[in-house]
Amino acid sequence: MSSHPPRTRALHHLSDGESDSENPNVLYRSLRRDEDPRRGLRPPEGYDPNLTASQHITAGSRAKTKSEFVSATRSAKVASAWASEGGPGGRVARFNKPLDRESYDLTNPYEAARVFPTGKGSSLNTAKASQEVVIRGGVPPENITGVWDAHRVPMSQYAEASADTVPGFERKSRSRSKATNTPHPVVLTEWVPPRR
Repeated sequence: MSSHPPRTRALHHLSDGESDSENPNVLYRSLRRDEDPRRGLRPPEGYDPNLTASQHITAGSRAKTKSEFVSATRSAKVASAWASEGGPGGRVARFNKPLDRESYDLTNPYEAARVFPTGKGSSLNTAKASQEVVIRGGVPPENITGVWDAHRVPMSQYAEASADTVPGFERKSRSRSKATNTPHPVVLTEWVPPRR
């Protein structure tokens, strides 16, 4: 059985694709502006511990009441697209999934059925398309293996971007945060944490 996450959105002609993590325990997250990865990836303050994984996924990032779950993706490309959505200052973290915490990989049919027993619905489809993984309680700092700044760039700059032309270059990709969006070019560069 392949460990590749299944493709659940049609390939856009401007996209590099979304599937790129063969290891289900290596995940990526577009960080909130208030997240400091040196302290780990935590749920927002004031979260409701009674909210379920399905409620977390269905409400999305615009939920008025936050849950104890932290969302991630198996795709660095999808995380990069999300991180570059809000203008300058977006960041992406790569981390090893904490195996001692409750989590659900929505690309895994068995785990998806535990969250969405009917196997149907737009929330499940969106989660699968984003290769979403949710983790109760977040991620400890020792599991984080990399952090990068995400820069949306013009196509001419994207075409030239490499380790030879961009200081701190990590990777580049053209992808989209949502299946309905047009892919845009993103360059990831090494994150330099601010002094505390």
